[in-house]
Amino acid sequence: MLSGELAKIYERENSTTNANARQAISRARSPVQKNKLIPFQNNQVFVYLEKQFMSENYWDRLISAIAECSKTVYVISNALISQGGFVSKNILPAYSMSPVNNLRGHKRYDMLLGKLAQAKIIMDYDDEYIQLTNRWPLTNYSLNISRAKAIEISKKMVLNDFNDLTRKTNVISYNSGKYWSEFAHMQWGFTAPSYLQGISSWHSKKQTVAPGFILADVILQQNASVADVLFFVEKINIIKSFKNISNFVPTLIVYSVMSEAFDVLKKNNIAVAFIDRVFGNTYIELLDDLIYVITNAIAMVLSNPKKIDKIFDALANMDGRYNNIVGDMFELMVAEFYRVLGVNYLEVNKQVSAAATVSGKPKEIDVLVDKDGTIIVAECKATISMINEEFVEKWLSEKIVDIHNFLIGIYPSKKFEYQLWSTGGFATAAAEKLLAVKTKTKRYKVSYFDKSDMVDYAKNNNAQGFLSHIRKHFP
Repeated sequence: MLSGELAKIYERENSTTNANARQAISRARSPVQKNKLIPFQNNQVFVYLEKQFMSENYWDRLISAIAECSKTVYVISNALISQGGFVSKNILPAYSMSPVNNLRGHKRYDMLLGKLAQAKIIMDYDDEYIQLTNRWPLTNYSLNISRAKAIEISKKMVLNDFNDLTRKTNVISYNSGKYWSEFAHMQWGFTAPSYLQGISSWHSKKQTVAPGFILADVILQQNASVADVLFFVEKINIIKSFKNISNFVPTLIVYSVMSEAFDVLKKNNIAVAFIDRVFGNTYIELLDDLIYVITNAIAMVLSNPKKIDKIFDALANMDGRYNNIVGDMFELMVAEFYRVLGVNYLEVNKQVSAAATVSGKPKEIDVLVDKDGTIIVAECKATISMINEEFVEKWLSEKIVDIHNFLIGIYPSKKFEYQLWSTGGFATAAAEKLLAVKTKTKRYKVSYFDKSDMVDYAKNNNAQGFLSHIRKHFP
């Protein structure tokens, strides 16, 4: 239990003062232990017996204590829960109430995250994602990295459109919007300066107009609760007390919220942008399809490829704003390409646990194919820039080694081919490295495709759907 609760019990049972009770707890030694890693209200610590450590009861009581008395940790855990237990490292700071830079009276975000890792509440899933401990109950979803990626791609689309709307209506400077950026020591999903009358201000000494700022975050849960919006409210309450801060308009973009959550946002003078009212019901349908298709990628490729085509076509018809989002779905295009060619087995976004790899890091297989007795592993990169030598070196020396070590145990008698698909092509040094390895490697085949190679490959196999998508989305 928390030390404050324990002090009351000690005070009552020993007929002493609260000060003496707190002192006794602070002096307690083994088998009494204290978790001092988590910041609780009133400088409390979580107290437990050594035999209780990491037990089911330990986690139940710790989670309850965090919900009741540690807002900073609670909002982070809630952000992870809302995405199936995973959030990418560049996005999670926006869903905390901790500053990304030094701020007196507040624990910096990276320092807090380090403490939570020590407390085994979070861990690095891989180089990109943070994972919530599997001891933490998830009410609606089990741990699901595919769902996390689907939600984050959808958030990217919503923020992209919010930027497009505000700049076209002259609310913000046209090319000034930034994603997952810092303002007033906090990170936000979207920030942009605004010179509108009433938001901007006049500096009499400098004789210039100082812009105000539009600050926005996005929540894609249906019927978001007070707990879901708490991070945004707390961030606003922290920064509005700053001296000499620029004017700002806080906007929370939501799918839908409970009435209690809406009342909290209204009370704190926060603008609420409902996605269906701002962008329309057709847009909501596209979001729903996008999340569902990416979360259930393999089922969609095998049983409902027309739904994938529907999404690609919808994105293509939206003024060309979504090439980066289509890029996030590039592995679905490659998977559909192989499905049309005909395969014995096909899987998308297959997870390989850290325990099964040589490096001790989890890996993800973008597309796994069993075709004509050969296991094909496709790494799919849809980028504007060329892939550099550093990426190629890591793919060859770590990712292929880890995945091959895992797959050889499942397919001991199969041939293997590792493919790197890059719409942006390859830098000279990267291409030379790939060619050298392709020529020399005998254990398995290494192949690589730039956009021109993909077009030729599709033409040779009469894969008209893939060819159409490449030409439409990656001109």
